[in-house]
Amino acid sequence: MALEKKLYDLKEVRQIIPGISQASLYNACKRGEIPSVRIGGRIFIPAWWVEKVTHEPNESEQQNYTAKF
Repeated sequence: MALEKKLYDLKEVRQIIPGISQASLYNACKRGEIPSVRIGGRIFIPAWWVEKVTHEPNESEQQNYTAKF
């Protein structure tokens, strides 16, 4: 049985979302702009947030978005 990843550390998030620095991630977590949890001195970001940020909207989602304006 494969376990689904629930949390990513900052290094993993930086690999998934290129162009964001570790300091930017850390500061955004500290300000509460990115949901995070600290475990044993390390900061982890929930997988649902990473998926939400990296999700590319499909065609119907794009149409719904543009139709609102």
